[in-house]
Amino acid sequence: MEAERSQLAAESFAAPALKVLLDARKIRDGGIGVSTENLICGLLEQPGVDLSVILRGDAVDSAELRRSDWFNKISVIEDNAEPYSYDELFRLPRRIDFSNFDVYHVPHYTLPFGVNIPTVITVHDLI
Repeated sequence: MEAERSQLAAESFAAPALKVLLDARKIRDGGIGVSTENLICGLLEQPGVDLSVILRGDAVDSAELRRSDWFNKISVIEDNAEPYSYDELFRLPRRIDFSNFDVYHVPHYTLPFGVNIPTVITVHDLI
């Protein structure tokens, strides 16, 4: 009985899952794409992480990605904003409700304006 109470108490104080939104629109773009796919796999292995990714429509429809071990373990938000475009910088934040997430991760250096949650930006190469 005491063990059951301890278990219930521990479960009632468990932190909610961290809701991570990862911009994976460059998943098929060379080294950044490989790094992004590895990041997805790593985040899925972490307990307490609820992962959603932004993918372009062509990636969502890709038979190759659909065969990936991770594809059916994530929530997908489809958005076709071209990388480094006006649409990405100014319109994408209007189409995605960032308030549904705790953190936004961009695996390249372009951060759209108006993202109102903590953000991680990865810069892969500095020249």
